[in-house]
Amino acid sequence: MNIEEKRKIAFRIWNWGAQPVKFVHDYLRDDIDNFGDNSMDEPRLRSHYILLSYGFEMILKSRVAMLSTVQDRDELNEELQKLGHDFVKISDTLGSELKNIGITKIELKIAKCNNPQNPDDEYGYFIIETENGKKISIENFTDIRYGCIGGGMRIIDMEEHKKIVEYATAILEIWEKVKTANDSTR
Repeated sequence: MNIEEKRKIAFRIWNWGAQPVKFVHDYLRDDIDNFGDNSMDEPRLRSHYILLSYGFEMILKSRVAMLSTVQDRDELNEELQKLGHDFVKISDTLGSELKNIGITKIELKIAKCNNPQNPDDEYGYFIIETENGKKISIENFTDIRYGCIGGGMRIIDMEEHKKIVEYATAILEIWEKVKTANDSTR
C-alpha cells in the first residue's frame, strides 16, 4: 500500500468522522437557539454523545491510518479494529503525534451513574486536553450506549447541551489539524 492509497483511506475515515461532529454542532446549536430547554432530554443527549464519540474516534483513526506501517488494507483494518473505541489506546498509538494535531493529553475517567437502584454503577469517559487549554469530554462509546440504563447518565440540563456544542467546536478545530497533517504526510 503506497502513500496515495493510505491518503485515500485516511480521507474517507476522516470524512466519516467529520459528518457526525458537524451534524451535532450545527443541529444542536440551532436547536438550543430555537427551542431552548424544551428540546433537551436524556435520549437526545445520549444520541449526541454517541455521534460525537464516533466522529472524534474516526478523525483520530484517520491519523493512525496515515502513520501506519502496515502494507495492505486488511492489516490496516485489523490494526484500527484492535484500537476499538478506546481513546487511550488511540492516544498511545499516536504518541507524540498528538501534539501535531493540537492535543496535549487524553485520559480515561470513571464516574458514578445517577442510578438509585444500583448506586455502584459506573461509567467511563475520556478527557481530551487541547494545546489551547480546552477540555473535551467524550463518553466511552460502549458505556454511553449501554451503561447506566435505568438511572440515567447524569442530571440533564441546558448547560450539558451547550457543552456538547463547545466540544464539537473544539473537535472541528482538531479535525482541520488532522487534515493538514494527513495531507503533509509523505
